[in-house]
Amino acid sequence: MKGKTQILLLILFSIIIMGGSAFMIFEVLGGGFSPEGSHEMEATPRGSGYSQGGNSSYNGENIHGQEQTPGVEPLPEDTAVIYIGDSRFVGMNDVCHITDQPGRFVVAKVGQGLSWLKREGLYQAQQIEASNSQYTHFKYVICLGVNDLSHIEEYKEEYRQLATDHDLTLLSVGPVGNYPGLSNEDIEDFNSQLSELCRECNIPFIDDYTVLTTEGYETQDGLHYKDAVYQRIYQILQQQVEGITTWESSQ
Repeated sequence: MKGKTQILLLILFSIIIMGGSAFMIFEVLGGGFSPEGSHEMEATPRGSGYSQGGNSSYNGENIHGQEQTPGVEPLPEDTAVIYIGDSRFVGMNDVCHITDQPGRFVVAKVGQGLSWLKREGLYQAQQIEASNSQYTHFKYVICLGVNDLSHIEEYKEEYRQLATDHDLTLLSVGPVGNYPGLSNEDIEDFNSQLSELCRECNIPFIDDYTVLTTEGYETQDGLHYKDAVYQRIYQILQQQVEGITTWESSQ
């Protein structure tokens, strides 16, 4: 009887030793029990991958795989903005009532381009500066070219000179629909050269062409936009030029 007891104790001791060894091996290999919901690694937060800068309503929106540029700081009260352009800026002002706001001016004319800018547009902008001495700084935001895409070299030379003594921002030419004599391929070529000039001369460049072709857009006649598109363009300008990141739709 005593011998049987010793054998049973020996077997039990062996089982305990083997079990402990197996548990140690299991832990070394990374096993073990985790309570439900616990994680060894910190979970990737929702929305990771975008720059959390500024207070932009569009932070995190990816345009062709690139992060949307965060908004700038709101402009000081002594800074005014002069928007200079063609019929698209005329339409945008009609819809968004830009000139109803203090320190916001629009110099635009239907069917115009570079020759008008040099002959009249810049003169009108200078007159605005002279007549509004309460503002000590003026930002020029120009969008021209859809009426004379072939003059890209002349545009580049004019903008290069203008940027030497003006706070200049350039807006890309927006896309068209089915409109005689205009194609988005030609507009893309124009914008590409304009963007390259801006990099060369350190001029801020706002690429609303990419935003519109990514999000979608509607035109009235192939060239001029529906109201919602003009509102979207001005939202982009407010964000990137004026530092305004919340809007009230006028629709």
